[in-house]
Amino acid sequence: MDNEVVMMNVLYKERFPKATQQMEERLKAFIEENAVIEAVDVIAESVPAEAVAIVRFVQNQVVELGRDCLLKSQERLITSRYFYDMSDNLERLLAEAKDKAVDAVPHLSRLVRKLLLIISRPARLLECLEFDPEEFYHMLEEAEGQVRGVAQLLNAAGIGSLINLLFTV
Repeated sequence: MDNEVVMMNVLYKERFPKATQQMEERLKAFIEENAVIEAVDVIAESVPAEAVAIVRFVQNQVVELGRDCLLKSQERLITSRYFYDMSDNLERLLAEAKDKAVDAVPHLSRLVRKLLLIISRPARLLECLEFDPEEFYHMLEEAEGQVRGVAQLLNAAGIGSLINLLFTV
């Protein structure tokens, strides 16, 4: 798998050198901008005092995710799966922050959105490169089989006419 990842990244960097370079430059700028946690006075202007610690913690976590992404990109270990996981982690982090301090969410949402915008283009490009039509076709066949199974169960339960109507449209 690691060889596959490295080969995919080599292909990605060869086909889309500007995308990789732009992402890495933007990640560096993002890290520099946000690595130094804003002074309490600056945060306090937009966030209540009781939420400052949460803002600092989440901001630090978001910056660390940016650093990790930059490092992985430089080591040529980025995959679309990595971007999915990173997006999920950011979403969970934001949801936890919302549970603990609703007032901190606007500030943190802007920070998370910036990072997601930085990685969005490379993520889409990698997803396209990694797309396997054969695997997709098999997944589609599986899903179709599951739908047919459910339809048969519903037919047996006497709801068949409704299902037939849906499938004939």
